[in-house]
Amino acid sequence: MLTKKLSKKDIFISLLIFAVSYAFFLFLWLQMKEGYAKGLTYMVSHFTAFAKDIDFKGVNAQKEKTKAVFQIERGRKALTVGVDLAATSKYTFNAPLTLAIMSALFFFIQSKRGFISKPYPSCCWYI
Repeated sequence: MLTKKLSKKDIFISLLIFAVSYAFFLFLWLQMKEGYAKGLTYMVSHFTAFAKDIDFKGVNAQKEKTKAVFQIERGRKALTVGVDLAATSKYTFNAPLTLAIMSALFFFIQSKRGFISKPYPSCCWYI
């Protein structure tokens, strides 16, 4: 529950922070999206191999497709299986938006003592 009414200036600064941080996080996300997909696939594939008692052979990552390769050995027989995975953009498209919203609302998080801070430092009023 808000204990203090927000001014138009506070709302404008919050919207400005959102717009700038969204552009920043979107730029960053477009640069690291492929590395994130490969790293996440690599980590989950190791966990899957451990849980299912199979061998993990590697990750083949192209532009929009990622494939995890497993080998199943039972006795003398071995079967190599490639698992095609969905493009990363299908399940992580909202990451920049989420980070921008968190950035914009961070300054309005309320604690038991009131607001943690404002979108602008209060120390700057005395300078």
